[in-house]
Amino acid sequence: MNIYNSWGFTENPFNTTALTADERGIELLVGRDQEIHRIISRLHTPPKIVTLEGQIGIGKTSIANVAAFKAFRQYINGETDQLLIPCRRNFQITGDKSADDIVEDVIVEIAQTIIEKSEYLKDKGVVVPKTAKIDKWLNSPILNAIQTGLSILGFGGTASRGISVNTSNGFRESGLEKQVHEWLNTMFPKGSGGGIICIIDNLELLETSSVARTKLEELRDRLLNVPGIRWIICGANGIVRSVLSSNRLEGYLYNPIDVGGIDISFAGEIFSSRVRTFVVNKNYFYLPLTIPDFAKMYRILNGNLRNSLGKIADYCMFVFDEGITPETDGQKNQEFENWILDEGNRYLESLESHLSPGVWKVFDQAINIGGAFSPSDHSEFGYDKPQGIRPFIKQLEDHALVETSRDDSDNRRKNIQVTAKGWFVAFTRSYYGAKYQNYQIK
Repeated sequence: MNIYNSWGFTENPFNTTALTADERGIELLVGRDQEIHRIISRLHTPPKIVTLEGQIGIGKTSIANVAAFKAFRQYINGETDQLLIPCRRNFQITGDKSADDIVEDVIVEIAQTIIEKSEYLKDKGVVVPKTAKIDKWLNSPILNAIQTGLSILGFGGTASRGISVNTSNGFRESGLEKQVHEWLNTMFPKGSGGGIICIIDNLELLETSSVARTKLEELRDRLLNVPGIRWIICGANGIVRSVLSSNRLEGYLYNPIDVGGIDISFAGEIFSSRVRTFVVNKNYFYLPLTIPDFAKMYRILNGNLRNSLGKIADYCMFVFDEGITPETDGQKNQEFENWILDEGNRYLESLESHLSPGVWKVFDQAINIGGAFSPSDHSEFGYDKPQGIRPFIKQLEDHALVETSRDDSDNRRKNIQVTAKGWFVAFTRSYYGAKYQNYQIK
């Protein structure tokens, strides 16, 4: 049984996946008006690429998706003459993907996006290229030309048995890349400023800024600088700022829009928007927590929405498993408080015998300075050299209290962050009287 169905919801209202580029995404994105405005203004001011920087789980992908859809809706509503269309899915660049693989992936998805939107755009008066042949080709498991021996869509080369649309050779021989460029020129003539909005997500997956720079440099002329494609690049751990130092990318990227946590004052609206969106009947539903409970979790986890939603979902499952049904707000608040402390105590019991006072001292200071730092910040921890705190960081990392994004090419980056488990532990220790200077949960 889906517990949320039994409580009167269509699905889990605390789902942690990124918001989608549609009306639902707009409904669920709260407290991000400033970031949305900045992204759209940059999308409307080509050719530079929009970039976002912020900690993992802070909501960059959701913001980028919703901004892309809002930009599209502005054109449909007649608010702008720049046609911007969200690509139907986002992209991730990993170390094992070659430039050819990435280009193929993007070009195919742009083609599919244009195909999916073609009839709708025609109805809105947009000049759309003929897509029927490529639609038939891309969306067939095997090229229809295999049986006939005819040229593949007239792009050059003769089809032979075994060539399929998902092979790199088939892609390069077909001329699809050239065809999609022609489509883009038709839909977004020179000077129009419009384009297909493509999002590169989780750039930090490349682990080091040197690898990220190399990958993006390889893609600069084949993808990033192509008229008719507008880009948003999202990354964490300072990797986007590091990429800006590339000579070959200088002048191509806007300075990053810094994405921080949503202000705690929006916690109520975050909670309410999810209830409104997923409830079947607003007069008949149940949740075992209140808005203040959600706000408290959001504070504990230092404004990380993804982590907060995940923990709330954990609590809901706990309540269901235990058969607990607090009814009044007071009962819900108390049950939630008990669960938080029990959860925190379980963490502490597994840690106390393993971590020395020196490790806790580093951890406490990491909390005091906001939960993000690097070995080069050693003086803030009372050490003369980075080597002084590294053994303690290693122990904290081994116990999942911090996570490290390594970058040996830029030691100035704040590439160590307190995890959700770390913030939970910090709250529990604070609750039981641990001495903190700047960390108080109310």
